[in-house]
Amino acid sequence: MLSRQCTLRGWLKFAFIQANHMIKPLSRKTSLVILLLLVAFSLRMFKVDVLTSVANDERLWLMAGVSLLQEGVPTAWTIQWNQHRWDKYWKVENGEVTPWLDHPPLFALLMGGWSLAMDITTFAQTNITSLRLPMVVMSVATIYFTWLLVKEIFNEEIALFVVAVYTFFPTDLIASRFILAEHTTPFLLVLGLYAFVRYDRVKTKNEKRIWLSIMSVVSVASPLMKLSGGLVPMSLALLASLRRRRGLALWLVLMGAFSILIFWVYAWSYSWDVFVGAQTAHVERPQSFDHFWSFFTQLSTGNVIVFDPTVIIGWAGLLVLLSRGKNILARQVLFAPTLAMSFVFLYVASVENYDWYKYPAYPLLAIGAGFIIYELCRGKYWFLIFFLPLVAQMLQNSALVVDQGERRIWMVLMYFVAIMPILFDNPFFRFKRVMIFLLLLLFFFQTVWYLHMLGSACWLSDCFPVQLRL
Repeated sequence: MLSRQCTLRGWLKFAFIQANHMIKPLSRKTSLVILLLLVAFSLRMFKVDVLTSVANDERLWLMAGVSLLQEGVPTAWTIQWNQHRWDKYWKVENGEVTPWLDHPPLFALLMGGWSLAMDITTFAQTNITSLRLPMVVMSVATIYFTWLLVKEIFNEEIALFVVAVYTFFPTDLIASRFILAEHTTPFLLVLGLYAFVRYDRVKTKNEKRIWLSIMSVVSVASPLMKLSGGLVPMSLALLASLRRRRGLALWLVLMGAFSILIFWVYAWSYSWDVFVGAQTAHVERPQSFDHFWSFFTQLSTGNVIVFDPTVIIGWAGLLVLLSRGKNILARQVLFAPTLAMSFVFLYVASVENYDWYKYPAYPLLAIGAGFIIYELCRGKYWFLIFFLPLVAQMLQNSALVVDQGERRIWMVLMYFVAIMPILFDNPFFRFKRVMIFLLLLLFFFQTVWYLHMLGSACWLSDCFPVQLRL
């Protein structure tokens, strides 16, 4: 009883400290971050109902969750693989199977619960705005925890640049709307990494216990969202090993294994034969390691082609961070999930280039891109070879200047403005001032492009409405 009271007192004290930090007078940088988060939410909610290229996969999670909550057994569509034990299913009708045991149940339960809370049991095009809201909230929460993480391992100024890049990141602007379990992985990953850094730095046992609890929860929850979410406990365990915390690493591995055990027990309670058949079908899917390199060769998201070189700049910045500097903790925090992600990609490596497998990399790419722009503002002008083509590409994508000759003039002007601080040693031509101007121009072009994509998305939604029904 005493230990329970102590634990409760520790949690209350922890909550009070965090709330006290939040109600302190906000700095200008923190106020700007709040503004950026509001902009991020607004952009991601704009016409959130259009773009339905992954509608069948969204329907899958909604069907499974609602049927599990209403009837106590999951029903959803499944791929027609020969390895399925079709004779063991309770019911097979029009490609929909009962019980559906292809994936763990947690994400389906969350989305099913949200659907029922919204009084939605028939998933039609008109309902998609309400159904996609949790995905947008999760995307903004991921940006927020990425900001906290970067503040901890670097500084507040770099974190501000990362949030700015993440807010207008065109790839994430499109991807963040889709109802897919893969969205939970980047959110839980950055939350777990932030908790690890706090655990690594705090001294009191109560605070350590709280951050350890958070790491344990995300290590159990992530694989239960989808098995590829095993990336989270894998990353945290690898990070703990790099920090010479072998006991913590073992504990996190056990937490990940515990989540798999929960999935097994859940599947066994319905039909072990169906479960084995479904998992065998997934394991024996055609494989191609080309999928890993699609990060660089196919800039798309959620099966929507989005030619966004921010991804390339993000990788470049991430590699720079991993290969230089004396901040060992920061390098380890970025290295562990990157290596774990590489392994997960090689294991998944399906012949189909499913873009949602790339979602866990988005926070890391935002950190890399934000770091490059931060370095530019500090006068490290050699990064212009990445940044200026990005601005030019966004000028083209936005279609604000259609005439080819005028666009060339704009490009020449942008390049000249960028190199003026290098050519003229004059206080007026401060490199940071010039780069902030170009950065705002980049964000403007990205926003216009995004709004234009949604405004011309008739062929993806209104012209061919996708009916999502139970």
